[in-house]
Amino acid sequence: GLNTFFSANAADTLRALSDAMAEYTQALQVFTDTDNSIIDRRKDMTDYGNGIVSRSTELYNIQLERRDTDSASANRLQLITTLLVLLLGVV
Repeated sequence: GLNTFFSANAADTLRALSDAMAEYTQALQVFTDTDNSIIDRRKDMTDYGNGIVSRSTELYNIQLERRDTDSASANRLQLITTLLVLLLGVV
């Protein structure tokens, strides 16, 4: 192969190229691992964000229900008070 052909004339250059290729391969593996880790974290963040939005929607709906309940209670109380005033003739 190449090692036999170049070993006599350019052994140092071949060794340097082999070392550089090994370092490049290692750097590429680190990059790939990091990229995969980033993709996983992005997915986790998306899931977390969706959870926040879901909980926010639930809280908003609870607030609307409580508002409607409080408003209905206030309207009933006003109606009862008005009827009592009319019935008792207190002005």
